Amino acid sequence: MSGTISGATKSEPYRGIELLCFAVLGGLTSRGVGGAFVLGIVGLILGFLGMMIIGWVLGALNTQMRQEQGGQLIKKAVGSGFLVMVPFTVLALLAKLVLGWDVALVFASAGIMASGAAAGSEVGGGRMLNSILASVCASGFSAIWMMLGMLAQGIGGV
Repeated sequence: MSGTISGATKSEPYRGIELLCFAVLGGLTSRGVGGAFVLGIVGLILGFLGMMIIGWVLGALNTQMRQEQGGQLIKKAVGSGFLVMVPFTVLALLAKLVLGWDVALVFASAGIMASGAAAGSEVGGGRMLNSILASVCASGFSAIWMMLGMLAQGIGGV
């Protein structure tokens, strides 16, 4: 089955905004300024790994498309899907800076779940399986993010 990725071209890689969102959300998880940098780096790494795993799953589901159009299109679809993280990151920033709420983990989890489904939908081809499996992967990614965030907050108030 040959699918298409909405608006994708072979030469367009991740834009980096997606990964910046993970870094910001990781930093916002911290309870102190010193830990914000460390958790920002951890968030960046976790975001990259999560997006990579979802890309692998989508690539495995769409082997014909990957062979015909190249792996960059799957990477582009995942990147485009994870742009959904932007409003969740902005809301987390506003909640922290304006309202003083520590809800970065909640916004990160919701953003990851929405982005996973969006990434599956971006692959196209009319296959609901793309969205379902990308959402399942995003659910696992979200659970890991939440557990690690809670663990980081519990260790020395990072």
